[in-house]
Amino acid sequence: MTAPTPPQAPCSDWITGADVADRCALDPSYGSDPAVYDHVAHVASQVLWALSGRQFSGVCSATVRPCAPTCSCWPVLPAVSPGVLGSVYWDFGGFWGGWWSGGGTNGCCGCLSRVKLAGYPVIQIEEVKIDGVPVDPANYRLDGWRWLTAIDTAGVAVQPFAVTGVNAGAGLVSVAGGDSTALFPAGSTITIVGSTGNDGTYTVVGSAFGGDTEITVDGVFPSAVADGTVYNEGQAGQSWRWPACQNLAADDDQPGTFTVTYTFGVDPPAVGLDAAAELACMLATAIGGGDCGLPPGTTKITRQGVTIDMDTLAQALRLGITGLPLTDLFLATVNPSGLTRRTTVFSPDAIPYAQKYGS
Repeated sequence: MTAPTPPQAPCSDWITGADVADRCALDPSYGSDPAVYDHVAHVASQVLWALSGRQFSGVCSATVRPCAPTCSCWPVLPAVSPGVLGSVYWDFGGFWGGWWSGGGTNGCCGCLSRVKLAGYPVIQIEEVKIDGVPVDPANYRLDGWRWLTAIDTAGVAVQPFAVTGVNAGAGLVSVAGGDSTALFPAGSTITIVGSTGNDGTYTVVGSAFGGDTEITVDGVFPSAVADGTVYNEGQAGQSWRWPACQNLAADDDQPGTFTVTYTFGVDPPAVGLDAAAELACMLATAIGGGDCGLPPGTTKITRQGVTIDMDTLAQALRLGITGLPLTDLFLATVNPSGLTRRTTVFSPDAIPYAQKYGS
């Protein structure tokens, strides 16, 4: 199994300049505006993040484009299957519909029941989009602080379709995504969300394909404004899967795309925040020209200054010892072995992480 690679810097500083100003008795020559301490707060955060083994990155955000490494999907689904989220339909390893319309720019193919997300632990799934349309959160969950899992649901609005037209008096709504009439049988229900005036659940009378899929409901729509998203109803016995074939050349608001936005990471504990403030105080005093505490390795004080055993100081720094009591207590607690980062295991058989979207 491959462990996630930690970020090369914390996603946010552990402390701010205001924290340094509030917690430390600084030399007046350094100033009184908390903003002038932002730099030492940033440096102290970077130093303790590294010395603590890069464990506490803060809360990070990422958007990824899941993509299966192989072109296989077993067991085989019907050629037009309501079991695959998005507009990919599968039959003996081939695919049809809106996801093939990229003209060869598709970067991957297959089907997924769950997606492996980099950055441990994953805190929250912020948004999942297929074909540029948000997926109802009722259709997925977060497992093991790492996996985005599709949920098998019956009677729950499942697949998103963008509204392209509304005939309010006729009770007809048109949706994009090719011929999706198989997903809207008579007697099923649809749910409309994010519209100007048509949000709600409606019973389907029938559906037809005329460039877009046209769905007729039992009743009328309050508004003729064509906006919002239509979700179809999950059917009993269906096994929902994430599409793993997508047009990587298209922006994530376009048909044929699949993106996941989520947050991950760990905030430093309270003792880590206090340690960062202690270190920042020492740095601020030194930069401001005030009186500094004696550095580690000091052996004696002479009449004109301090004599330092440099070998002792160099050895202490190699061991991650700063000479600051709270800071060293924190490091000894969270990283007693002095590791530079979490242990990572690489294997060619490991399931790959969903790749980051954009730079």
